[in-house]
Amino acid sequence: ERMLRVSQNGDGSDDECAVRRVELGPLDVLCPGFVDCHIHAPQFSYSGTATDRPLMGPEGWLERYTFPAELSLGRDLGRAKLVYGSVVDRTLRCGTTCACYFATVQVEPTKILVDAMAERGQRGLVGKVCMDRNGPEDYVESAEENVAGTREVIEYVLSHKSGGVGGIIQPVITPRFVPSCTPKLMAALGELKKE
Repeated sequence: ERMLRVSQNGDGSDDECAVRRVELGPLDVLCPGFVDCHIHAPQFSYSGTATDRPLMGPEGWLERYTFPAELSLGRDLGRAKLVYGSVVDRTLRCGTTCACYFATVQVEPTKILVDAMAERGQRGLVGKVCMDRNGPEDYVESAEENVAGTREVIEYVLSHKSGGVGGIIQPVITPRFVPSCTPKLMAALGELKKE
């Protein structure tokens, strides 16, 4: 018996999708989870701070808090494991069962975030943040470095036991935002998407 049809081919055609009907018992509860579509995981440790600062500039929030915090996760992978474990634990406790996480510019801390999600069973998307301007010299990367790092993260996620086709964790290409990405970087990330 066909229970539903879904369009998933992107060309307007439909494929039938097999669905198994599950009946809940008298003490069972079906509870939906929240979906967070945009969460910067490294910012968890200082969320809600410095709301009086501008976003960018010499004393801006990014320069004062964000970039140093993200850099610290690349320099101390033990801290990355602690911060990322905490953010995934907290989001799950608050009912977020699926999230789209922005990690850092660095590859290794991004892989740690993937592992934290997998260990805890949180569904989501994970991306290495890409930026090639308007950040500290030791934090921005060239367009080529951003693409290479993003490709490495994509391969890591797709080969992970919780990633790949049908997996609960999927990679996502993640430019930080327009002021931190040149047109060259955006074009390179667009080409990566086509692969």
